Amino acid sequence: MRWGRILLLLPLAGMFLWTLAAGAERASALALVSLSVLALHALLIPVFCLHDCRIQRHITRNYVPAGEMANVEIKLSWRSLLPLPWLIVREEWTHLSSGQTYTSSRLLFPWFRKEAAYSYSIRGLSRGTYRFERTEAITGDWFGLVDKRKTSLESAELIVFAHPAAIPGRTDKAALQTDTPTGLPVSSGEGFSGLVRNYEPGDPLNRIHWKATARNGSLRTRESAGAIRGRTLIFLDRSLEGAGSREGMRSGVVDPCWERRISLAAGLLEAARRSGREVSLYCGGVPHTGSPGSGEMEFIRMHKQLAELEPENGSPMRMTDELLHYGLRPGEETQIYCLPSRIDERLVQSLKLVRSGRRQLTILYVPGSHAAPDQNKWEQALRYMGCEVMTDSTALRTEGGIDDDELIVAYSNG
Repeated sequence: MRWGRILLLLPLAGMFLWTLAAGAERASALALVSLSVLALHALLIPVFCLHDCRIQRHITRNYVPAGEMANVEIKLSWRSLLPLPWLIVREEWTHLSSGQTYTSSRLLFPWFRKEAAYSYSIRGLSRGTYRFERTEAITGDWFGLVDKRKTSLESAELIVFAHPAAIPGRTDKAALQTDTPTGLPVSSGEGFSGLVRNYEPGDPLNRIHWKATARNGSLRTRESAGAIRGRTLIFLDRSLEGAGSREGMRSGVVDPCWERRISLAAGLLEAARRSGREVSLYCGGVPHTGSPGSGEMEFIRMHKQLAELEPENGSPMRMTDELLHYGLRPGEETQIYCLPSRIDERLVQSLKLVRSGRRQLTILYVPGSHAAPDQNKWEQALRYMGCEVMTDSTALRTEGGIDDDELIVAYSNG
C-alpha cells in the first residue's frame, strides 16, 4: 500500500467538499461518490483479492542450443471477490556464471476471471546455466495507490548449450602418405585394416599376427577393415594464457578464444553423433563417452558439461596429462582432436608419444593476442610428425574472412 499517494486524495476530497458547500451540489456529489467508490475499492483489494494464488512455470525445453529461442509458459490461478483491473506478472532469472539477472514482465487484464495463462520467448542467451528464482504477481486499484503481491520461489533451470561450430574438412590422404615412422595405419590388403588387437576366442587362425604375438608374448589378431568402429577423443584445454586473459577473468569479460574452443568442441560432438562414431570428451572433469548404442542422454551430458564449463587461469598441464593417460590406451581406430590454449614443447612431446601409438591427431588451435614467439616452430614440428594443425583466427572471422555457415562439418573414418 502506497500511503503517500493515498494522502494526495485528501486535498482532492477537500476541494469537492468546498464546491459542494458553494452550491454545486449535483456535480460535486457525483464526483465525491465516484471518488469514494474508487478509494473503497483500493482499500478492499488487499483483503479480498488474489487469495490462494498459484503460479506454475513450464519450460518447453530445458536444454536449448545457443542462438535458439527458449519458450516459457506461465499459468496462474487465484480466488478473488473483486474484479482485478490489471495484473502484472514478473519473472527473474540469473546467469549462474556471470551473476547477471534478467527480468520478463507481462501486463494482463483478468477482470472477473480466476485464472490466466500466457507464454513468452527468450532470445539471444549465451552459453551457461540460467536459474529461474522468482515469479511475482502484482495487482492493485485503478490509480496504482494500493497493490497486492504474491511471490512464487519455485526454481527451475535452463541450460543453454554452446553453439556447435563448423569444422573444416580433413585432408587425410596427405596424412596417410607420410613416410615418418609415426604414420597412420594403412591397409595391409585382403580386407585387413593394419590394426592389431588382443586375440579373442573364435578368431580365425589366419588373422593371427605372429610378429606382434612374438613381441608381446600373447596372441594378437589383425583387425579386419569391416570390423573397424571409429572412435573419437576430444581433449579441451581449460587454461587461459596471456595477461589479457587474466585481466578478463578478473573483470568478468568473456574470453573469445575460450568460447571459440568450446564451440569447436561442441561441433565435434555433433559431428560424431551424426556419423555414428563413439566419442569421449576430456576437459578436466569426469570424462563422458557417447556412442550410437548409448542413446541421446550421453551426448546431452557432454553438451551440458561444455555449457557449464569454466576456464582456469594456469598452464595447460591438465590436458597433456589426460592426453597421455587416455590417448595411449589400446583400442579401436582412434582419432584424437586437441584444442589447446597454446602450443609449446610439452604439448609437442606428449603428442609425439601419442602419435607413436598410430593415432590420427588433429590440432584445432585458436590463437589469442598473446601467442608465444616460438609458436610457428612448434606448429611445424607437429606437421612434420603427421599431425594436422588447423588454425582458427577469431580476428579473421570478425572481419568477415570466415563464416561458420560456409564450413562443412566433415568427419574422417580413416
